[in-house]
Amino acid sequence: MSDSPPPMPFPFGTPLRIVECRDFYDVPHVILAAGGLGYWMLDAPFDDVLDDFSPEYSLSFAGVDSDGARAYFAAVCEGRTAADVIGRIARTRLEFDATRRRELICR
Repeated sequence: MSDSPPPMPFPFGTPLRIVECRDFYDVPHVILAAGGLGYWMLDAPFDDVLDDFSPEYSLSFAGVDSDGARAYFAAVCEGRTAADVIGRIARTRLEFDATRRRELICR
């Protein structure tokens, strides 16, 4: 990820293309999505205390180019770097089309 802040606020209400996802159960819990002017990582890890996935996604800006965003996503998922969290989004705000598994919208 670049050291610069995101070029725009997170694109709420806009369909985001899912580039990669991991930890998929009812919905993906770790997502790299493209939308707006860049790439975004959303992560809702398993919470041992709740014995469920986190009720919130942490939101990170992953960059403006595909290769850099994929490298950032892999590094965070593999534990080689910590995510640079810029916000949180409740899982209930995520609309995911399970039949297509290609897009999501955060309301």
